[in-house]
Amino acid sequence: MANDNLTSQTIASTYNQLLITADTGGITGSGSSATQIHCGAATAGAGNADTTALYLSTTRVGIGTVSPSDTLHVAGDCLITAADGVADNAWVCTIQNLESTNDRSFGLNLQAGSTSSDTSMRVQDHDGANTHFYIRGDGNVGIGTATPGVINTYDIDGGSDTAFLHIKSGVPGIMLEDSTISGSDYNVRISANDQNFYIEGAKYSDGTSLTAMTVECDTGNVGIGIDAPTHMLHVSESRDGQAAALIDNNHADGDGLYIQLGTDSPDSGDFWLKLLDNSGAVHGSIVGNGDNSTATWTSDRRLKENIIDLPDAMSMISKIKPRTFTWKSATSHNHINYGFIADEWFDVFPNSVIGQRDSDGNLIPDAMKTNLEGEEIMDRQQVSTDAVIPVLVKAVQELSAKVTTLENA
Repeated sequence: MANDNLTSQTIASTYNQLLITADTGGITGSGSSATQIHCGAATAGAGNADTTALYLSTTRVGIGTVSPSDTLHVAGDCLITAADGVADNAWVCTIQNLESTNDRSFGLNLQAGSTSSDTSMRVQDHDGANTHFYIRGDGNVGIGTATPGVINTYDIDGGSDTAFLHIKSGVPGIMLEDSTISGSDYNVRISANDQNFYIEGAKYSDGTSLTAMTVECDTGNVGIGIDAPTHMLHVSESRDGQAAALIDNNHADGDGLYIQLGTDSPDSGDFWLKLLDNSGAVHGSIVGNGDNSTATWTSDRRLKENIIDLPDAMSMISKIKPRTFTWKSATSHNHINYGFIADEWFDVFPNSVIGQRDSDGNLIPDAMKTNLEGEEIMDRQQVSTDAVIPVLVKAVQELSAKVTTLENA
């Protein structure tokens, strides 16, 4: 074609293709009708019905617009289809950015929606009967559902499938990061292997690393603070001054902890509770005793030294002050109790009283402490009455010796 322009020409209906070559600046035209392909009987021209604007240049293509802003600019609805059998084992559409420089390669940008009534993105099966992925206009995301819940939530509905969410990765599958922590620190990292499930890398509020939370799928063992639990529930704490676990029942009439054995008649070989040190040595236990239970404490001779007879037990017994009293708590008014007072017990058995002491080793009568909620509360003094048992035994022996002496006089 000798002329660079094709103007007001008619292509016969017997031709089903039109080949246009451009040796200069592309096919751009100059004017409203020159930048359009006339479809149907309507008159070509900007804004006329049944006309489709087509802009072609050496760098840009515009469909529905005479001023494309990108390499391909479609102004209006866009439908890409592949008939059955046409695209077997092939993608219908691929968007590929070949930019190899880091921080400069971007894929697909969707701009749509602002309210819960809008749809930003929807992925459905081939006939549109089921929604697999849905982004609502207000930011809610649904997987397997087109009606995600409240704002900023992710609803996952797997239906009757075996796995509603499958994350497969050579690195931790899920990482939850606190954006207020600088650097690459994170709060929770979730991963799994062929046998175990891990929640690891978490940090305490003071920044101390938490070893792991582990679920061993082959044994059923659960570990908190440890990645290789040896029991059904294994809790490990590595921080100074911290308890490994807190059982907190906030109900006014609630109970704390139930321990249930697998036998109706436990004996001394059945442990309700066993107290171990870091080496695994037993310091005390509560064992079965038929329909009762017995508390036992370590008393192995091999652990003791400086063993001597207890002197003058009667003198010690005379210093003990047994008392009757009522507790100040509202639920125990008018209920008479029998026992001892911590500071009075301290005068006879100082090593059997637990409580804050001053620099001279004396009890601090008004000692206070801070609880888990940061409130200042009374630091209660506690006593162990185990110490009086050998003293009572020795006192009875001393009395028995005196009686025997009197009887033989």
